[in-house]
Parts: sequence; C-alpha cells; structure tokens
Amino acid sequence: VSPHFPCLARGEVTWTTVERVTEVVMALAGDRHRVPSGRLGIFSVSFSAGLSMVAASRPEIALRIQAICAIGSYADAETCIRYLMEDPGADEYGRNLLLANFIDRSIGPNPDIAAALMAFASDDSLDRDPPLAPRLVDALPASDRAIVEALRRSTAFRKRHAARVIDACQDLYRAMSVTRHIQG
Repeated sequence: VSPHFPCLARGEVTWTTVERVTEVVMALAGDRHRVPSGRLGIFSVSFSAGLSMVAASRPEIALRIQAICAIGSYADAETCIRYLMEDPGADEYGRNLLLANFIDRSIGPNPDIAAALMAFASDDSLDRDPPLAPRLVDALPASDRAIVEALRRSTAFRKRHAARVIDACQDLYRAMSVTRHIQG
C-alpha cells in the first residue's frame, strides 16, 4: 500500500504530516487482512522520510513498525535547515521548499513570495517546461521580487532569514528532529 498524502504532494512541511503518517500506520497495522502481523514497513524519501521516522517513534505506533527505509532524510531539523540555507552548494529543491514553508516566520505572511518559492521547487522536481516560477516572480512587486532573488542568490541574506525562522520555530524543529526521538 502506498498512501497518498496531499500535504506532501503540495510540499508542505508541518507537524500535521507526522500526525497523518501516524493515523495511516495505525489504520493499516490494524487491518489484519492486509497486515496479518500487525507490523509494517515504511519506505520514504527526502524530508518526508524524517517526518515518517518521527511518526514511527511515537509510542502509539512504535511497536507496529517492523522496518524503515529512509532515503535522503535528515536527522536534526535545525541542522538540515542551516545547511540548506547556508551552503551555496546545497540542494536547490530542498532550499526552495523550506523557504516556501517557513519564510513567513521571517518576513511575515506573503503568499505571493511563498508561491514563487514553491514554484521554483516544483519547477526543479517536475522538470517543468516552461518553468512557472519566473512568471510568478515577474508578476511580483519590485520589493518582493528583490526578496525572492536575494533568498535564491545571497547566502548572507538567506542566513539572516534562516536565523529568524529557526528562532521562531524552535519547538517545531525540536519536535521534527529524528535525533530527539531515538530511544536507546
């Protein structure tokens, strides 16, 4: 069974995803026709793999997980975000995805900037031709266009915004960090 999570399809990185994975695991593990042992495996990639591991560590489902295959995941959310924002060679898709999800914690709500950043991520992942992001950026007011371009091109600018975002989201990042949920 390969469940579809609309929040992940939209590129959303929220605690709700952890809750949804938990609900799906509980439902599947409780279906003795599909999962006779009551224990199942999780296969997930990228940021959703980390969210899946956090879900799997929750007491209500931990004993229902037999195996996890996590590809390209993260261990600590804050470290991952710092890397994506501060390393010029970091993955553009991941950077744009996280910026789209969390830039409002730095500049305030601006759905047009978030949409442009998400479009850059989608253009990369979907190999969209023609890309949508440039058209969205061109339609932005000059001040918003400058913010988007600085976020995409200036490590120093991203670093300042990342510090604000990390400061504003400490509780969420702690909750989403796999290393904080590992039981020895």
